[in-house]
Amino acid sequence: MTTIEPKTSFQPSSLPFASPSRMEIVQPDSLVQAVDAAVSEIEDEALTPNGADSPSVAFQPRLMTGLLTYCYARQIYSSSQIVFLLRRDRLFRLMCDDILPDAEWISRFRRDNRRAILQCLVVVLLFQAKQKVVAGLVTHVNNVKIAAEAKRRIIMSAFTDSMELDECGFGAEA
Repeated sequence: MTTIEPKTSFQPSSLPFASPSRMEIVQPDSLVQAVDAAVSEIEDEALTPNGADSPSVAFQPRLMTGLLTYCYARQIYSSSQIVFLLRRDRLFRLMCDDILPDAEWISRFRRDNRRAILQCLVVVLLFQAKQKVVAGLVTHVNNVKIAAEAKRRIIMSAFTDSMELDECGFGAEA
């Protein structure tokens, strides 16, 4: 598995995370709807803004929680890869006035909001697993394994970021 090549097309500007109405989605039909529903269930107090005083919507905790949940569900773990994908999306850049977080900020946000991201990721992975049951690819969903997989993906993202820092010469200092 590589984190350099995106697994799918990625268009953050089409993601409706943190929609003002927080509309209830009873049965999501897509990954984006599942992420939106999961993020909508997170209490505002459970999210840490991570100190960004930027007017850019890219730094809003609910949007970033949804974005990271979506990426981790698609097995995109690297914060620098996420930044690359954000920068490639012209509509997202316009929406954010070209003020985007860097990989270090995303890594800190993940660390500070790990519990909320984990909660959303479990819900989204359950949605994906249930889709596989409906499609006949698997016979049942194991909630314990889904929770373990969500934790593994967050650990994988932190590991990937730490490896990238080591490659840049920033890690492993005495």
